[in-house]
Amino acid sequence: MGQENKKLFLIVYYIGLAAGICLMNYAFLQQPDFTMDLINKFTNLDKFSFIAKDEFFFYVLFTRGKQIFFLVLCYYFFPKYLLLLLLNLYFSFSLGCFFSLEVFYQGFQGILYGICYFLPHFICYGGIYFLALKYVEICEKRSKFKRNQFVICTILLAVVGCLLETYVNSALMIVLYGKK
Repeated sequence: MGQENKKLFLIVYYIGLAAGICLMNYAFLQQPDFTMDLINKFTNLDKFSFIAKDEFFFYVLFTRGKQIFFLVLCYYFFPKYLLLLLLNLYFSFSLGCFFSLEVFYQGFQGILYGICYFLPHFICYGGIYFLALKYVEICEKRSKFKRNQFVICTILLAVVGCLLETYVNSALMIVLYGKK
């Protein structure tokens, strides 16, 4: 990916992050009931201890599988850079909203909780995004890269991400949010 594209991705990321923060701050002032509903969802994360892990794994796998399947289809049928830019905007917007909510509710300790909320499964999902960027770069250079390798790596990272989200992240959320 060229320097111009990297700058564009970074600019889009910061625009989405700022928009998410601004929107959530607006919601704090204008829609306090909405923000309290969101906060209550996070304070009830200790309910993970009552859910059967196998059922939760298949729920997460099915949910993430649908999302990734949809994105892979879009990736093959739409302009790749446009889709990746839109994903970048969506992720940064969501991140801005989430961290703004966490900081509002828990202060700067909320940033630590927010990071723990996304780790370790975000590494796998971020890896899928990184693979998509590299795939576009390789396709531009007309290198020999089998589409099957990309799909297999994507599926493998998605399954590992679902496992981490189910077992590791839920245990971490019980520890962090269960002490309230």
